[in-house]
Amino acid sequence: MTAATGPASYAHWSLWFDEFALGGNDEALFVRATSGALPWSAGTAERLSERAGAALAARLDAAGLALQSSLGRCRTAQDVERAVLDARRCLAMLGRFAALSCWPATLNTQLSALIAETAADLQKNLLRSAATDRTGRLAMALRRTPVDALDRVVVPLEVVPSPPPPATGRRILL
Repeated sequence: MTAATGPASYAHWSLWFDEFALGGNDEALFVRATSGALPWSAGTAERLSERAGAALAARLDAAGLALQSSLGRCRTAQDVERAVLDARRCLAMLGRFAALSCWPATLNTQLSALIAETAADLQKNLLRSAATDRTGRLAMALRRTPVDALDRVVVPLEVVPSPPPPATGRRILL
């Protein structure tokens, strides 16, 4: 398997899932996955589904822990909203994993349902813990920016650096 061809065998996909579960290189992994060939047969279908689900579950757990850590450092309602928006972006990126064109439709549906279920559980738990806030600001911030509103997130397909602004006027050299 090369970066250009993508995974083609169960062993290659196994390595791909291991790398995805660790996180950090999603864009390159998505490109490799779409250029690969999924060996979907009666013998490998169940194992590939399990591996995809396990990799996604690992990333969902990491996203939940990151949200919990971020919320532990929050001091204002704006900090809470920022932490929730970061978690929502992470879940939306995982939604791209679930929607990869190389998966069969049944696997797409299962993975998407797992993400939606996790997001709904996170939102429910956050609102439950916000009920102890006597001011109500935390609950209001969580209702204003729910974790499970994944359809409101736009995940860029590719990060393109902007060109530097043109130099205008005088330059002062010291």
